[in-house]
Amino acid sequence: MANDKFEIAVRSICHEIADTIIAKNHDYGNSFSKLYQEFGDLSVAIRLSDKVERFKSLLNKPQKVKDESKIDTLRDIAGYVVLRLVEESVHRTNYRSK
Repeated sequence: MANDKFEIAVRSICHEIADTIIAKNHDYGNSFSKLYQEFGDLSVAIRLSDKVERFKSLLNKPQKVKDESKIDTLRDIAGYVVLRLVEESVHRTNYRSK
């Protein structure tokens, strides 16, 4: 039973993150992919570093910015990781189709 709850929670959270990534990608015009194509993994490292620093600051201070929570920041980190994995998947697919 506990495993079922765990699996449901994982799938739910991943689905929410996917929905957010897709919406932001639409709104921002695929900016992550463009940045990644220009700067590679350095762009990912910088984005992740920014988010980790934000998370660390939220651990030490009360929340001042509305809608800026530890959970939101962790979701952002997960989103950037997924976007990087998507870039890898797209690259492999494009390479194989040539």
